[in-house]
Amino acid sequence: MLSFKKVKIQDIDPLDGKYCLRYSLKDDLLTESIKNQGLMAPLLCRKTDSGRYELISGFKRFYALLSISWGEDIPISVIKEGLSEEQLFSFALDMNYRQSYSELDFSVLFSKLLGSDALKENRDITKWFNRHGIDVSLKQIDCYQKVQLLNKEILESVYHGQLPFRGIWDLAEFSPEEQGLLWNSVLSLFVFTSSEIQLLAQLLKDLKHIHDHALGDILKKPELFSLIEEAGEGKERLRSEKLIAVLNQCRYPKSFEAKKEFRKKISKIKFKQKIQLVKSESMEEEGVELRVRIKNKKDLSLVLEELEEKKSILEDLL
Repeated sequence: MLSFKKVKIQDIDPLDGKYCLRYSLKDDLLTESIKNQGLMAPLLCRKTDSGRYELISGFKRFYALLSISWGEDIPISVIKEGLSEEQLFSFALDMNYRQSYSELDFSVLFSKLLGSDALKENRDITKWFNRHGIDVSLKQIDCYQKVQLLNKEILESVYHGQLPFRGIWDLAEFSPEEQGLLWNSVLSLFVFTSSEIQLLAQLLKDLKHIHDHALGDILKKPELFSLIEEAGEGKERLRSEKLIAVLNQCRYPKSFEAKKEFRKKISKIKFKQKIQLVKSESMEEEGVELRVRIKNKKDLSLVLEELEEKKSILEDLL
């Protein structure tokens, strides 16, 4: 199935990365290794009718060779002619899978494979990926594909570890212009966890829908704008808890005031036992949730005794 030969680098066509399944091809260690020791493994190619060779696997090595202006002939493995798109992508996937994929690599991989004709005839694409050693669900594939709809600044910030990958796909529901605004005004200034990214996206979408405002108008709200200005003046990115709290206040103004009043009331109640009083996040449900850990009968007796003592105070919360 494979034949081996040496060719000039000019005879290899990368096809604009058609079969490249990596987010980034920059690899300084690999480039330095090739510079010092030469190319240790052949590139995988197929021959075209024009006599050139299309690159199927080995993109990092190919671009490393270009970056150091490699002048010697390059060893390549040539696949037999007549293979389908599915078979060619299978080669590209299997050859690359010897190295680990990053989350961003997976987003590229799923987008390219499902955006081509390679898996057009496959009714169960999850089984196809399973056969290639990738355990994934349709929901996960959908999330990975959404990531490719994000703008370059957001993707690069994920690549460099400034933003978490998990949850970032929720930002794909914003337009490219909105993503740029989000990056400049919020994402580049604050440090977010995965759950905070998802909450941020949900709160902003809700605010747009409820108030029929453009994203730019929402971010100009006085309480948000002053916080963003403060973050922009700092030398380090700020934790995002305060930003999320302000967005929550804008999204749920009534429940925010009710929660504030509830906290004020329960702060006056001093329990001897470890008793907690909790309301739902929306503050819309009636009553109060009482949380307490009881290990034995003595604990139970003490808790009941204290609740009886504070009965009148607790009734004011209902």
